[in-house]
Amino acid sequence: MNRILRADEINGRGDRQVLATNLGQLIGLECNLKAQLKDVFFLKIRPTYDSATGDGAFAIPEMIAKNVIKGLNGATHVQIQLVATEYDAQNPEADDVAIARSTYMDIGKSEVTAAENLTLQLQPQPDATVLLMMGISYFQFVNGGYYPLSNGMYNALTFVQVIQP
Repeated sequence: MNRILRADEINGRGDRQVLATNLGQLIGLECNLKAQLKDVFFLKIRPTYDSATGDGAFAIPEMIAKNVIKGLNGATHVQIQLVATEYDAQNPEADDVAIARSTYMDIGKSEVTAAENLTLQLQPQPDATVLLMMGISYFQFVNGGYYPLSNGMYNALTFVQVIQP
């Protein structure tokens, strides 16, 4: 964020702002350095977003989850997330957030998981920049319930796309 603030060539030092035109620098930014998405999710497919309609999508193909998702100690299942949010510094109303989550996928089995489509929709403001993120969360299945592993070593979230108006 410091690099994005310094990229503001309009405002003077001490008055710099986060400008939408500089948000492209977020692409590839990992929100958890201890668990980067590229190190735990090995498929090279990425989500899409249509700025005209506000529709975002991520097609999870039929796969053997344990072959394309890193298994971690104590984790039995994962869930993939797709997140879209708006940013418009001039319009505080442009703060819509949409989240889509996959089903819980068993990462211990050698069985093929069904293909799944994650979809989300924003009601985009005309001048808002849309930030698209993708993440993965690890869970432990115990006595019929899914419990998140949340010690900071597992869950990944990465900025994958910035859509300018």
